[in-house]
Amino acid sequence: MLTTLIYLLLAAFAGLGLLLLMIRWEAEGRSGRSVALVLGVALLEALVQRASTNVPIGIWRIPLGPLDVRPIDLLLPMALTARLLVRTQIAHISRFALTWLLFYVWYTVGAYWGYVQNNDTARLVNQFRGISLIIGVMILVGGLKPSTAALEKANRHIGKVALAAALFVYGFRFTVGHIAFDVPLIGAPQLGIISAEASLILACLGIYVLMHQLMSSERELMSATGGVLLVLNPLLQTQAASIVAVGMMLGALAVVSLTNSWRSRIKVTGTELTLFAVAAVGIGLMGQVVVGEELELVDSFEQALFSDAQGRTTEIRRILWADAVGLVQESPLIGQGVGHLLDVPARWPDEAGQAASHNVTLDIALRSGLPGLILFVGALAVTFITCWKRWLELDGVHAAALLSAFLALVAILTKGQVESALDQFRQATAFGVAVGIVLVYARHDPDDGAVDLDEDVESLPARATGR
Repeated sequence: MLTTLIYLLLAAFAGLGLLLLMIRWEAEGRSGRSVALVLGVALLEALVQRASTNVPIGIWRIPLGPLDVRPIDLLLPMALTARLLVRTQIAHISRFALTWLLFYVWYTVGAYWGYVQNNDTARLVNQFRGISLIIGVMILVGGLKPSTAALEKANRHIGKVALAAALFVYGFRFTVGHIAFDVPLIGAPQLGIISAEASLILACLGIYVLMHQLMSSERELMSATGGVLLVLNPLLQTQAASIVAVGMMLGALAVVSLTNSWRSRIKVTGTELTLFAVAAVGIGLMGQVVVGEELELVDSFEQALFSDAQGRTTEIRRILWADAVGLVQESPLIGQGVGHLLDVPARWPDEAGQAASHNVTLDIALRSGLPGLILFVGALAVTFITCWKRWLELDGVHAAALLSAFLALVAILTKGQVESALDQFRQATAFGVAVGIVLVYARHDPDDGAVDLDEDVESLPARATGR
């Protein structure tokens, strides 16, 4: 009991100190640091914890009754609170942001309806948390101002993070596989194994790094190689959805590459691009040969797409989808409320149980009715239209950021057609980042009053007056 109390007191002091630090960053115009901290911890959690369930109690999972609190659940509200305390006046809400806020309001009504319907509390909170994370991260990222100098500097750091993540994933995969990191509070039982959802997030990070390298005049071979490796990493998994999602992401990129807008922005030659790809793939295949194993890329791909397990899960999904459509038809205005689960029939070797519909659009309709689905689709449409419009108007690192956000949305939504992707807090966070990037450019033009994240803000007035 005493030990628990000490931990709680230490956590409270640490949280207060972190909040004060975030307030200082906001007051100094360094909002990007708060964003980097929140997203950096979220990425680290995805790397060190194999799954989002069965995580040891500690900093990665804090039990709160029947609920589990994760680092993102604490850091995101702190960052938003710090911003609200410093920016006392609410900025103009763009039509882009308004579409997402309207959807969130209606989804909140669905959450209340789920409570009235006595839906499972833990499921209700989890399903509501996913959408809340999207909106919260969107607001956090969307509140930044697009400074070219700051973005180029941030991208250099992101490139190093991508390379480190690639070395971590491939290094463990081609050597020891995983280790048991049994350390109190920060332990990871299977350090080195990442989940399918984490692999897709890493692929989105990889595509961001690659787009920056392709559209930047200053290129770094190691960062580009790390980006390619991360894009390829879902091939090491055995989940078909992640592989198909990356395939759709690359397919969308191939379509964009046929446009004049793409050709006018690319800063590398075809030879350089080929060398990047060959170097990255060669590193991955070399790792397989060095450890004397079969080509796991091929084996994993075949298992993910053509195994008997995939056939069973496809059949179950069809049953879930049919049931979901029937329940939406029964209550088209408000649905069954957030927290509602469908009955899963027994299919050998799996037993009967309950699950979400395993489809994002059906999830939204089932929980908030057809109005919620219309608002969600409308918000997505506005996001894609805004993204494409601003992509045509901008170039350089800003165009790269927009294109990578578009491709990430394509990947996550593709995976969301066969699973409840937005219920998973990691993918919801990544989705919110992508939408937030689009919001940044919906609100501002590059360098429109933006401040370099590492510049001494207090010196700006003196420099402006020549003193």
